[in-house]
Amino acid sequence: MSEVKCNDQIKNEYRIINGDCRIILPTLESNSVDCVVTSPPYWGLRDYNVDGQIGLEDTMETYIKTLTAVSSEIYRVLKPEGTYWLNLGDKYATSCLSGQGDPTSGKKPKGAFVPFPRKTDLPNKCLMMLPERVAISLISSGWILRNKIIWAKTNPMPSSAIDRFTSSHEMIYFFTKKAKGYYFNQEAVKEPAVTTKKRSPAGAKGKIKLTRNRWDVWNLATAGSERVDVVDAIHYAKFPQSLVRLCLLAGCPENGIVLDPFSGSGTTGKVAIELGCKYVGIELNPVYAVLSETKIESNEEGVSMRYQSFDPTCMSVSHKVEDV
Repeated sequence: MSEVKCNDQIKNEYRIINGDCRIILPTLESNSVDCVVTSPPYWGLRDYNVDGQIGLEDTMETYIKTLTAVSSEIYRVLKPEGTYWLNLGDKYATSCLSGQGDPTSGKKPKGAFVPFPRKTDLPNKCLMMLPERVAISLISSGWILRNKIIWAKTNPMPSSAIDRFTSSHEMIYFFTKKAKGYYFNQEAVKEPAVTTKKRSPAGAKGKIKLTRNRWDVWNLATAGSERVDVVDAIHYAKFPQSLVRLCLLAGCPENGIVLDPFSGSGTTGKVAIELGCKYVGIELNPVYAVLSETKIESNEEGVSMRYQSFDPTCMSVSHKVEDV
């Protein structure tokens, strides 16, 4: 695949590649991306009706190995000072092999079929701890986990379960390639300090401060509370722009290059462009890849858009991401 040169006069530039990230990532140049923010398909949760999708593996072990392999390619393309933000949700084990006993299996909610439950060796109804299993696998492969962030949803999906509490959070893992010297802008994401007359915020040293370093519990509404556009109405599983914005403000330098190997509806790209960054999105589903153009193009005029359907026969030439 030939390299694509961009017009240097265009302030914000981006490109969406329609294809499998396991094929496309190896064609990207090493040490070329500043920040990765992504949310892969969760295991056994939805079927997006596209061949080769991640998330429909027969076992959770295969799913974990797949995400670890993808993350190893992310490690290669990420700059030494880059950051990697991974959003994952959990699920409960089921003893059903073909959907009996689960009235939602096989039905189509918004834009995605619910796959039949996958068999595991875990006890029935046991929380699978999938995000933690993936995170541990990534640590074993060389990543450094700097934070386990809890995304506490202020408007979680209601639950009819009568024997457990309602699930209302997901995990965001903040990874780096090295222990020191990576990009992190604490000032850009500080939050209001909570004070009382009896006690000032920690570190205030007698002075009352109005802000504090952001905590690792982020109270954010889901994407359903944000303005719905054409893509959002079709893509059911998307994270909110407010979440992506915090990750990029903290983990991506000004004018940096942002990558999302599971671009989906283009939420990461939309926020990256708004913040003046360049964006490379990889999306397997051709419908999402095309429609996400609408979402990203809605930011401002003068944005350079490059949509490309990936041809695996041309993967011998590496992309220079700086030239996107």
